[in-house]
Amino acid sequence: MCSSDLYRLVTSAFIHNDLSHLGFNLFSFYSFGRILEIELGFFPFLIIYLVSLIASELFSLYVHRINPNYRALGASGAISGVIFSFIVFFPDTKMSVFFIPGIPA
Repeated sequence: MCSSDLYRLVTSAFIHNDLSHLGFNLFSFYSFGRILEIELGFFPFLIIYLVSLIASELFSLYVHRINPNYRALGASGAISGVIFSFIVFFPDTKMSVFFIPGIPA
């Protein structure tokens, strides 16, 4: 990746493979991000999202650095950052994972 392609670190979050990929990301973002944004405020939440996005993209680039055909898409890295930030800020919250209720964060 050359320096003129750095915008791709952010714009790749707006491209998804299919509607189920987009739907799962939106559902997860709404479920965890809404509460986190209310608790932290807009700008701290935005920083968590953007740092998670860029860090996940940089990690993907590092892992796949020798594969010229690799293409990253979706906001799953940023959504994971939001979910794990939620867990850090609300460790006593009960969560449901794939319809298994009551798992501590």
